[in-house]
Amino acid sequence: EDTDLGPGTISLEVNQKGANLSGSWSDTLGGSGTFKGKIKGDAITATLKQRDTKCKVAMVGTLVAPDEATGTYSIFGCKQSDGGTFDITSPSC
Repeated sequence: EDTDLGPGTISLEVNQKGANLSGSWSDTLGGSGTFKGKIKGDAITATLKQRDTKCKVAMVGTLVAPDEATGTYSIFGCKQSDGGTFDITSPSC
């Protein structure tokens, strides 16, 4: 749920090595790129880099189930200031 753009869907391809996360992402609001993150206990943090721009997205969330994370995000590093909430589930967990 984006503050300015409204609801959208994000797709993540996640690679996990221990506590480290990496992969690619795309969304229905026009963004795509790569990301890196970490899991510590039930806390999850990630920075998404948007392709072809200087925009980045900082995500902070909580694993609420083995296949679900919820939290907030904010956009930084570009002329745009925005943010919102997320609820990510995995159909393959």
